[in-house]
Amino acid sequence: MTDVVQIILGSSIVTTITTGIISYLLHQKTERFNAEIKREFENRSAIETTNFE
Repeated sequence: MTDVVQIILGSSIVTTITTGIISYLLHQKTERFNAEIKREFENRSAIETTNFE
């Protein structure tokens, strides 16, 4: 019975670590995309506001 508990515990730990790493990488990628979109939006907004002055 202890072998089963050790296998389940080990699998849970590995799954938790793997999920954490994948989540972190996806979060970093999302932040880069958001920064790029914000930068592009600000550039276009600056161009559009200069045309009205």
